[in-house]
Amino acid sequence: MSMPGLSTGTIAARLNRMPITRLHFRMIVALSLIFLFELGDLNTFSYATPGLIKYWNLSVSSVGVIVSASFFGMFLGAWLGGWFSDLVGRRKALIWSTAFYSIMSLVNAFTTDTTELATVRFLTGIGMQAMSVTGLTYISEMFPKDVRGRYLPESPRWLEIKGRSQEAEKILNDLETEVETYLGRSLPEMRDFEPVQQSAKVPVAELFSKELRKRTIVLSLAWIFVILGFYGFSAWVPTLLVQHGYSVVKSLNYSFIISLGAVPGALLAWPITDRFGRKQSLFVIMFIVAFCVIMYGLAFNETTVIIFGFLTAMLLQTQTALLYSYSPEIFPTRIRSVGTGFTGGLGRLGNVAGGLLVAAIFNAFGYAAVFIYVAAAFLMGGFLIGIFGERTAKRALETISK
Repeated sequence: MSMPGLSTGTIAARLNRMPITRLHFRMIVALSLIFLFELGDLNTFSYATPGLIKYWNLSVSSVGVIVSASFFGMFLGAWLGGWFSDLVGRRKALIWSTAFYSIMSLVNAFTTDTTELATVRFLTGIGMQAMSVTGLTYISEMFPKDVRGRYLPESPRWLEIKGRSQEAEKILNDLETEVETYLGRSLPEMRDFEPVQQSAKVPVAELFSKELRKRTIVLSLAWIFVILGFYGFSAWVPTLLVQHGYSVVKSLNYSFIISLGAVPGALLAWPITDRFGRKQSLFVIMFIVAFCVIMYGLAFNETTVIIFGFLTAMLLQTQTALLYSYSPEIFPTRIRSVGTGFTGGLGRLGNVAGGLLVAAIFNAFGYAAVFIYVAAAFLMGGFLIGIFGERTAKRALETISK
């Protein structure tokens, strides 16, 4: 099967015409395991917090400091991890960031005081977010455009940008051979030819060029509000339930039931992401989340706490899956990972203050006020993406980057 030269923009066309193959499913399994342990770390810490308050005699403000340290690390990890991924490649960056995160996550268990825990949470955050940014960029580049919102050789798109055409050609030939063997026929004709600009360096300043400035600012602000809202709810639910008068055991039981909503919530993103588009879906879901959060904060009996807590946790995962798919799509390949890391990293940086802000709001105005603040954050995030965001569904990455 003869192929036009890779310099004419055929890599994207060759990837976009492919069906989902066994290789794609192997990538899904590998990345799913990575994200399983990332979410496990985040959720485990939120459940451990009531115990730390009781047995380490921590105040809510001290917990806020630890949470803030973690998010400052996540900010640095998102930015540095994105830069590293664009520099050395997705596969190598994913391996190194996963190894660093895993070691730091283990070290958490051996801390003995607040200062040690805050330091290790900072380092864990660096590895965690570097790993996430690299993995999400990899998914966006390796899956066909019609299904990439649903889901470890190197990315051919990245290899093309770096001028390593022979390596890209080998990976694509192997993938196409596997697909044609599986289908028992040739692949369809290529379309959507989009030549790309090669770049040996990582042009970080391009994020604020005339062409990309609006996207960078809108997505950065959206991530700030979404992260403030997401972790203002999920990271504080067990702690605030205890402070609201529930026992530690009852708080953890309720938090466990609420957290089960994450499973159907993440799966809900599957049927809607490519059917309705990330932009439109995010706009609607964030407004529904804000309503559920308000109802949760104003709930005065155990049944309504669990119902609206479950719905909030469910839709938060739907929203997160959509936003993680959306973010890498709006940047060109040469700065896709660093753009994703920079914008997502600013969201984590915003939550450095968020941890302290939740504690301050709770101490000054009480339990319900925290959730009014969380709901307002989601409303702002939904408004920014819904009104000013770029449409990405079923569009080639190279077309979006224009």
